[in-house]
Amino acid sequence: MKRSRAVFLVVGLGLLLTVQGVSTSLLLIPDGARIQWPEPESRHGLDFTASGDAWASPGPWAISSLQVEARPSGSPEATPLGFPAERPVIVYGRRSPYALPTWTARVALPAAGDWTLRIAARTTDGRRIESAGRRLLASSALAGVEDSGFSSWSAPHLFAIGAVILGAFAVAYFARRGGASWLDAAAPYIAFAMWANELAYQSYWMIVGGWSHSVSLMLQMCGLSIVFIPVCLFMRDSPRRRHLADVLYFWGLGGAAQAILTPDIGASGFPSYRYFSFFLSHGLIIIAVIALVSSGSVKIGLRSLARCVLISNVVIVPVYLVDRLLALVPPYAPGNYFALGYPPPTGSPIDFLVKIFGPSPRYFAGLEIMGVLVFTLLWLPWGLSAKSRKKLVA
Repeated sequence: MKRSRAVFLVVGLGLLLTVQGVSTSLLLIPDGARIQWPEPESRHGLDFTASGDAWASPGPWAISSLQVEARPSGSPEATPLGFPAERPVIVYGRRSPYALPTWTARVALPAAGDWTLRIAARTTDGRRIESAGRRLLASSALAGVEDSGFSSWSAPHLFAIGAVILGAFAVAYFARRGGASWLDAAAPYIAFAMWANELAYQSYWMIVGGWSHSVSLMLQMCGLSIVFIPVCLFMRDSPRRRHLADVLYFWGLGGAAQAILTPDIGASGFPSYRYFSFFLSHGLIIIAVIALVSSGSVKIGLRSLARCVLISNVVIVPVYLVDRLLALVPPYAPGNYFALGYPPPTGSPIDFLVKIFGPSPRYFAGLEIMGVLVFTLLWLPWGLSAKSRKKLVA
């Protein structure tokens, strides 16, 4: 590996770890409350959904009530309007129902103008916890705009899918023509784009108050792919590189394709920063994997499939432990990386697995079956291609 590329990897990984470490340390306070949406100084209609998180020691049931308070900006003496907030309650493993620190509240402002919102929590022992104020401009002319937000299979969604497909085909064309030399030349640009976008995305969420170690650590398939794809691109051809590329093929395509087809970006529709960053991040994962495959650097076989299944099962053990340990520290939110902790409150196929196998960790059996099926589908084109070549030779 060239020295300049080694320096890039060290600096890039160092920055990613620093942002994650600083963001985590800033949350380690016993009591806290934040508004994550709407964004600061944003424009909205009079009726919208606000969201954020709030927590209090010693844990999730220490908060007895939550409400969003709204008052005209510049009038701190005015009596605030109150809008009740709700928190999702989940069944976490074999424990009793568990309240997450996240909350949502429907806000209906009576008039247009400059407003300041804050979330106020009341604890079971009478303490009051409130967030910093967040200003927004409410306008009757924008009624309903924010609620349309992002919609799956809308024109912006189809545009993003089309852009990723077009980029993947373009990269496949040039990688097939240029082979390993083209990949070597393109690797720094792909790696820089991936890590620069991720650093900007992580920093953005830290600044707006939306970063949380229960969802923002890079412990998902896509997050780990973003970490290791640049490493793989810069490695010399060797068994270690090929083994890493095998795993990244299944993790990258499986995780990123699912994310792009079923994006979870809330009300952040086109043309918000989160919209572009989300699709750029996952699109680059797919493009990088396509570059590895099309350049001849990756050849997927049954051993590749078996290796990915084995490594995935090894990885989920420490990830599950991290999921559980996060519930013990502020903001007292269990992690749900690799979907090992609980079914997402917004609904997912895991709800069906819970009905069959039971709550975490029992539905891991269903996740295992589902993962093997997805990985097998990704291996199938290679298997069919190898079978066709054997018939031609025969």
